[in-house]
Amino acid sequence: MSRLIRVFRRAGLNFSAEGSAFMAQAIAFTAVFALVPLTLVAVTVLAFVYGTDEGIARAHAVIQLYVPQLQDLVANNLDAIVRYRSVTGIVGLLGLVWSGKNLFQALTYALNRSLGIRRYRHFVWDVAIALVLVPFAGVVLILATVLPVLITLIVQFTGLESLRWAPQITSYAASLLLVFIVSGLLYAYLPNRHPKFWSVAAGAAVCAVLYSIAQIAFAVYTAFAAGAFAIYGALSALFVLLLWLDLIGVIFLFGAHVSAAWEKEALQETLPLAS
Repeated sequence: MSRLIRVFRRAGLNFSAEGSAFMAQAIAFTAVFALVPLTLVAVTVLAFVYGTDEGIARAHAVIQLYVPQLQDLVANNLDAIVRYRSVTGIVGLLGLVWSGKNLFQALTYALNRSLGIRRYRHFVWDVAIALVLVPFAGVVLILATVLPVLITLIVQFTGLESLRWAPQITSYAASLLLVFIVSGLLYAYLPNRHPKFWSVAAGAAVCAVLYSIAQIAFAVYTAFAAGAFAIYGALSALFVLLLWLDLIGVIFLFGAHVSAAWEKEALQETLPLAS
């Protein structure tokens, strides 16, 4: 318990000292410009797997589960996406390459600055890593839609009444697991360092748990503060989106600080005592 307290204390102090809250705002701003092409490609992929109508329904379901704050913003654009789907693939692919590069570079820069790393990789390596992680995000998207479907089919064919809540439970469990996996990979490969496995797992676990809590807390907050957002008029959806992305950026960077603090604590415990 004392070790956990020291880790969280060190992580909190470093988070404040390195200005990670401002880095989170930069991540949120960059992520906004990545949403449109990412949504285009996501709908294209889901339409290819499930068919156009069902693919769009799956896209709505995934957005509602993982980032419900995007629902209003994205829903207004899906009809246009379907109407012009002949060019969606090309525009989405080109936009995905560019925005994905910018988004992952922003994450890399924020992680390096937050963790006190001042020696960066070559630009080409950063772009290469971003291009590898972009298709991985597509695989995660497919898994996020397939797992609840598989559980639903099992419940329907077995006819077990006791499993009727299994799809919902699986969806939230899959959300927790996928956030853990994705954040762990980002902590391990984006910063210019070579962390230990257990330190990465610790940071990813904190990130996944805080993300799940943030989903519930932000939904409650926006429900009670709906009147306050109304003063922004047509920009209210964008304001809510930026607020949500900023919160996710804070959680993501705090998890990185937990990972670094865990590794430093483990290193100090293994150092020999001075004779």
